[in-house]
Amino acid sequence: MQKIENDLNNLGARIDFLLDTYHQIRGENDNLKEKIISMDNEILSLKEELQKKESDYLEVSKKLEKFLS
Repeated sequence: MQKIENDLNNLGARIDFLLDTYHQIRGENDNLKEKIISMDNEILSLKEELQKKESDYLEVSKKLEKFLS
């Protein structure tokens, strides 16, 4: 009987450990998702900024070409 109680206690402790680990990993996963979303937004912002600078560059290039001709 004592062995069964010990086995049940050990199983209970293992289950608690696994649940704690699961919740920790899930929390880390949620944090990673938020970081990925933030990075995606930053990438989109940088792409927009790059497109604006490319557009400005083309405009200046055309004006310079017109001025030099």
